[in-house]
Amino acid sequence: FGAADAQQKANKKQLPIGIFDSGTGGLTVMEAILGLDAFNNSTGQPGADGKLDFENEFYQYLADQANMPYGNYAAANKTALLKEHVLKNLQFLLNKTFDKEQKNKWGKADKPAVKMVVVACNTATAYVLNDMRKLVKQQNKNVPVIGVIDAGTKAALAYQQKNKGTIAVFATAGTVASNGYPRTLKEMAKQLGFTDSLSIVSQGGLGLAESIDRDFDYYSDTITKTRNGYRGPSFKNKNYNIDTALMDAYHFSRYNNQLLCEYDPQTNNCLDMQLNDPGNYVRYHLVSLVEKMFQQQYSIPLNTIILGCTHYPYMKDTISKVLAELYNYQKDGQYRYRHLLADHIELID
Repeated sequence: FGAADAQQKANKKQLPIGIFDSGTGGLTVMEAILGLDAFNNSTGQPGADGKLDFENEFYQYLADQANMPYGNYAAANKTALLKEHVLKNLQFLLNKTFDKEQKNKWGKADKPAVKMVVVACNTATAYVLNDMRKLVKQQNKNVPVIGVIDAGTKAALAYQQKNKGTIAVFATAGTVASNGYPRTLKEMAKQLGFTDSLSIVSQGGLGLAESIDRDFDYYSDTITKTRNGYRGPSFKNKNYNIDTALMDAYHFSRYNNQLLCEYDPQTNNCLDMQLNDPGNYVRYHLVSLVEKMFQQQYSIPLNTIILGCTHYPYMKDTISKVLAELYNYQKDGQYRYRHLLADHIELID
């Protein structure tokens, strides 16, 4: 039994780690894994030892761009379809074969099954993580399935233990609709012995992940005017309306068709406005977030933002820049948002 057990462990050591997302955002998670040195490789104890923790591992990465964006399924009442896509992705990673087109027909090709699955997507984690674990158990596979919500929650609460403030959940519309982060934050805070209730605000970032993945419904670098297929924030979008009263606060970039207007030829006024750049999506959503806090009269300043979509770390520099602008933004000679923003806001990646 000892020899067989040792051989099983040796075989498993050669298997890859599976990582999947709806697109390229999960690469930020893979990058974090590749660059991690948080443990001693010899003892397994916490503490860097100058060696990358996963230096001997290799990976299968799946970007489900055929079915992206995951973040919008909830708004379309299609979470059952989302679950179907995610479970198929899991099955692909668990299988030892996959379908491959060969000489104009489909056949089976070999690949190693994974020994662990990292769900590098907050929306998939929020809606399907328990079902994924059930599927693995049903198939009697000893494969851990790890989501990203617990990790972000732990990091946010660790910061809150030393610096009390409002926590913002900045994620896809689907992740926000799931209530996954607020629920997990409250449950974990209770386990950690937090005595005060948490102050939480959420903002669904419609279009940001999609524009990063170059989804034509939200972003195109070849268009020069507004188009009918656009689905992002606009004057005409009731749920994600661009408020003309907040144009100074948005401070959108108009360079190189990053902001598109449908003009009235008689008055030259903008009849509709469409965003066409990831940076402008950041601007729209951060202004919407702090304006929500302003209107709802939050008393505890925002000091923590959970980047609850694995695409959003690509925009960390822009997010920090816009937050600094909003901290210093004045309207009618008054700082409009300064009382709502800490002078340092921790971005949880």
